[in-house]
Amino acid sequence: MKSKLRVWMKIFCISILCIVQGMGITLVQATTQCGYSEGIIEENNQEVVLNTEQVETFTDDFFKEYMETYHIPGGAVIIVQGDKVLFQKGYGYSDLEAKEQFTTEQTYFSIASITKVFTASAIMKLVQEGKVELEEDILTYLPTLKLDNPYKDHITVRQLLTHTGGIDSSYTEDLSYEQTNNEKPHNLLNLLNKRGIKVINRPGEFIEYSSYGTAVLGAIVEEVSGISCERYIRENLLEPLEMKHTAVLSADIKRTKGYLYGNNTLTEGQLKGYFRLYPEGGLVSSIEDVGHYLEMLLANGVYKENRILEASIIEEMLKEQASFHTYLAGMGYGFAEYENCGVRSMGHAGYAIDGTLSEIVLYPEQGIGTFIVVNQGSNNNIQEDFREAFIKQFLAEDNIGKRQVSEIAEEMIVAKEVEGVYRFSDYPRTNLYKANTFGMGEVKITAVNSTTILISGMDGFTFEPYEKKADLVEGLVYKVQDEESYMVFKQDDQGKVAYMAESSSSSHGIYERIKWYDESKWQMPFFIMSLIIYSLQLIISLVCFVRRKLKKENQIRKDSQRISWVINGIAFLNIGFFAYSMSFWGYRLHYTVPLDIYVNLTMPILSLVLTVILGLSVIYKMYHINRLGRREYYELAYEIGMLILSIVFILFLNYWNFLGYKL
Repeated sequence: MKSKLRVWMKIFCISILCIVQGMGITLVQATTQCGYSEGIIEENNQEVVLNTEQVETFTDDFFKEYMETYHIPGGAVIIVQGDKVLFQKGYGYSDLEAKEQFTTEQTYFSIASITKVFTASAIMKLVQEGKVELEEDILTYLPTLKLDNPYKDHITVRQLLTHTGGIDSSYTEDLSYEQTNNEKPHNLLNLLNKRGIKVINRPGEFIEYSSYGTAVLGAIVEEVSGISCERYIRENLLEPLEMKHTAVLSADIKRTKGYLYGNNTLTEGQLKGYFRLYPEGGLVSSIEDVGHYLEMLLANGVYKENRILEASIIEEMLKEQASFHTYLAGMGYGFAEYENCGVRSMGHAGYAIDGTLSEIVLYPEQGIGTFIVVNQGSNNNIQEDFREAFIKQFLAEDNIGKRQVSEIAEEMIVAKEVEGVYRFSDYPRTNLYKANTFGMGEVKITAVNSTTILISGMDGFTFEPYEKKADLVEGLVYKVQDEESYMVFKQDDQGKVAYMAESSSSSHGIYERIKWYDESKWQMPFFIMSLIIYSLQLIISLVCFVRRKLKKENQIRKDSQRISWVINGIAFLNIGFFAYSMSFWGYRLHYTVPLDIYVNLTMPILSLVLTVILGLSVIYKMYHINRLGRREYYELAYEIGMLILSIVFILFLNYWNFLGYKL
């Protein structure tokens, strides 16, 4: 749900941002400096006791500032301590035009990827019942699953729960304009087999967020329980928790309107349809309902004297189960691990296409849980900033966090060896949605001296550029200056630094070092230059054609004319492909693959065919080079140049999965 803009609109966003990079505005951010809280908490048997009035003052001030700064129409928050709701409140409007108040009881919204923690809870319920084993191969439960796994290692249930299964994610047709029959036998399994599950990384090697991995967990729930995953979640979680207003997205649930902000304009977002693979992001809920779930988790699996999950199961879900490095936060079962100001928490964020942004967070050691939602999250990090501000205000301790425990001494690697550009791994690799990373998610590492590096990149939500420095601590571990956060590098099998993870995103994915030709600073100019050259080719050809007609000149030689038409065809197809895709694709591919998009995807294939024809024509002409005059030499040189450009452009299209119907 993290892809909020049209795939190719990002090209223009990045171009503009590169121009105005030095003109960044000051954003409302929670400070990274941590220290003791004063006058806000009381110590009672080592437990933090929150003051309700001070909590309300804090949240009122926070929402007031954020809603004004980021043009947020409405939102809400709930804070739970132990098994009791300490505070809940709505702010602003759920419908800006109708002036409907955003409430904690009657305002419903898509919780998007937070659905994944409910799917994880369902799996853990089956583990509790002895019907699922965490270390078991997933094919034990899904023997007919079409799994394309090039590795000898099998994928376990545990790995899917920690996003270490190596499964590629996809967004095409995840949503549908028509609601699927979730009660149909093997519904999720059939949908997954229609798509095909591809493994792109060795299972268990890295944490890499995968929505399809959670969809596979939902299929396991169905196959093991014998009922739909939706029904299992409803009967075993939602109903016992009295979550009466929580259900899989359907037409009869009136949700808050979502909004997007851009170009100084607030527009209504669109979420038209149903989740096909609903275990990954299909639930609609309310603040009050999610509060019930928080109460159960904080009461060790009990809600109103009704045991939902065993205490040991809750403990396992909220324990770190996988991590890139001991200095960094990792993953529990379904929950991501965070650490701010030395305070550990577990949570999960959710972003819906219509702009609704939310996050559930638990502080197990303090017995506190929070849930925040806003209906405009397209230009801010409110969920992260609320978590950090809340911790700083109420929970921050005068310590440096458990992550600063030294490991066995590693060989110190000088900063020069980690230099390079790294791309965040949370993107599909096997389909055309790989283009979401075009110019995005890159972090540049530059050595300042032998022990200090400069990190420069762009925030994935606000698109604001940033720079910060980090100092070598040990081995390949760097501490960010003026922050309690870390960057850790790892070597590949050849001993070359190839991977990086940072504190803020280590529970979501890693950064992979990319080749020079993968970098946006080369790809972007090539893309723009190619389209300019192809455009000039068409314009010049048209002008020459008109001039010949007006002057009634003889036509150029037939062989040159044929080659000219081939080059014009390549230019038209390549320009036409991107012009149409940027104008008409958008979020349509989330719901279906219309016929016009299939036709559009045929254009790169035809361009490839014409490029082959151009290559053969040039080879033929070169074979008869002794017959050419001076003018023909110039024409041949130009044709060779256009051939080279077209070959490289085809490789560019294939790199971004636009060559072929990679849906």
